[in-house]
Amino acid sequence: DVSEFVRQHSELDWSSMLRRCEEQGLARIAAFGLGLGQHLLDLRLPEQVTQWLRKDGYAQRQSQQLAQTFFASCRAPEPSIYASSRFHWSMRERHRDRWLYLLRTLTQPTERHFRDIAIPDRWFFLFFPYKVVHDYLALPLWSGVKALRKRVANPNPVQRAEAGEDAAG
Repeated sequence: DVSEFVRQHSELDWSSMLRRCEEQGLARIAAFGLGLGQHLLDLRLPEQVTQWLRKDGYAQRQSQQLAQTFFASCRAPEPSIYASSRFHWSMRERHRDRWLYLLRTLTQPTERHFRDIAIPDRWFFLFFPYKVVHDYLALPLWSGVKALRKRVANPNPVQRAEAGEDAAG
């Protein structure tokens, strides 16, 4: 927990830490975490850090919004994968980091892929093409075939009415 770490390490060299966060493209993520600490856990930060946090309006808005809905989110539906991905994309401030995030998201196997097939450890690299083929070719094709079968088996009322008129005519 960021807040507890900050409380336990009062001797933090904030200038160095903030500079390193900016150099490594982690400023927005750090600002978001520290902002959450302020809004949810009453984390007290040095004025220098508070001023630094104000520089990233997006991280501030996101941390305030999450803090306001944090406990209500237990009852809220799970956000869509698109909303979650958009959030993670936005938390990266450098274009290079955003594109690397996208590449990893598109190619990184998940627990589901590991459960689907058993591949020996020495062939682990095959999970990456398997994930791409499964998620972006086989799964959409399968979903399309299922939807087509359902549509053919249960045409909509307009199609049934038209078919009845053709049979009567």
